[in-house]
Amino acid sequence: TQLRNLANTAYAGKSSAAKIQGLTQLNAAVTNAVKQGGGNREDALAALGQLIASGRFGDSDQSMSALPTLVKTAKAGEASTTDIAGIAIAAVSQFGISTNRLDTNLGRAMASGQMGQFELRDMASSLPSQMASARAIGMTGEDDFMRLLVANQASRTTAGTSGQAATNSVSYT
Repeated sequence: TQLRNLANTAYAGKSSAAKIQGLTQLNAAVTNAVKQGGGNREDALAALGQLIASGRFGDSDQSMSALPTLVKTAKAGEASTTDIAGIAIAAVSQFGISTNRLDTNLGRAMASGQMGQFELRDMASSLPSQMASARAIGMTGEDDFMRLLVANQASRTTAGTSGQAATNSVSYT
C-alpha cells in the first residue's frame, strides 16, 4: 500500500501504466538501497517518500539515486533513515547543498559525531531545524554546514544531554 501510494505521488498526472512501471522502479530502488546499506524496507520506503514529497530532489529518479546514501548513512550512524532524509532535505533546501554533494556532507556529519560526543543519531532529529534557524541568519553552503556541526560538538561538551546541546547550538549560530 505504501509503495502504491508513493507511486501515485511520484507519478501524479501520469497514466496508470506509467504508475505501475514507476511502482516497479520505486520498489527496485528501495530493494537496492537496503541491499547496499542495510536497514529495513519500511524505513527506506518512508525516507524515499519524504524525498519525493519534499520536491527538493527534482524528479523521482534523483530521489531514488540519493536513497542508498541515506540508508548507508543511517545504518552506519545507528539513526533512522527518515531522520537522515530530513537532514538531506534541509541541507538541499535550507543550505543549498547540491544533491550530488550529499554523500560528502552526510559523511562529514557522521565523522563529526564519531569525533565528538554528539552522535549522528542524536543530531539527526535536531539538525534540520538548526539549519532552518541558521539559514535565517544567513548561513548557507557546505562551509556553514561544517560550522553548524562544529557548534553541535562544542555545545555537547558543556550540555548535560544531546537535546540541550541541540538547543544550545542554535544560540551559537
